[in-house]
Order: sequence, then structure tokens, then C-alpha cells
Amino acid sequence: MASASCQKTWTVVFFLDEDSVEAVPTSWISGELCYYPVATKKKNTSSISKNDPVNFDWPSHKIRTFLNGTYESYSLARQKARVAEKTSDLSSDADKKIKMSATQKDCEKAIVAWLKRAKEREERDTKKF
Repeated sequence: MASASCQKTWTVVFFLDEDSVEAVPTSWISGELCYYPVATKKKNTSSISKNDPVNFDWPSHKIRTFLNGTYESYSLARQKARVAEKTSDLSSDADKKIKMSATQKDCEKAIVAWLKRAKEREERDTKKF
């Protein structure tokens, strides 16, 4: 059982199969998997914001975490998740308008392409077994 003094944190993750970004309680993450409840969006949002304990009976999903993507505040983690959806960069100021240069757009395309190739490699490797 976790100590009452443990700090609750949220981590921004990229769900590989769903191709989506979300802030989730850090306790829901185990390695490259995130346990995520099957419920309505409203109930999931409530569970996430309250930092409900993980249930290992929930389905697990393959994820990638972002560098420096763990926060002590759900609202900050959610802001950073919205930034990551647009830029793949959590160090951006979420309050500023996102205006990307051609170089940034090329970089974002390269990141998305790399993530898709990594996903395809994982699927291919899984089929070999």
C-alpha cells in the first residue's frame, strides 16, 4: 500500500495504437504500458483528475512518455498534453499561441513518421512470435 505522503503526479503520454496524447496519473504507467479504464469520457476525466489508483484489471495500452513530461498538477499536465498534441514539445509555454516555422513543421512530421515506423516495427516483431 502506498504511503499517504506519496506525491500524486500526472504524466503526459502518447498512446501508440490510438495515436493520441493524454495526461494520466503516473501510477497508471508500468514501463511502456498504461492501464486505462473502460468508461465514459466524463468518468475517465474524473478518475484522471482525482488521480484514482490504478486497477491492473483495466486494459493496458502501449505508450511513449515525453521527456520531462511528469507534473505535480493535473491542470498543468493537461495543458502540456494539449501543447504536445500540436507540437510534440512539452517545454513550450501553453499560454502562447502556437506558431510553427517550416523547420518546426518538418521536425514534427519527422517525429510523427518515426513514431509510426516504431509502431509498425513493434507490430511486425510481435507477429514473428
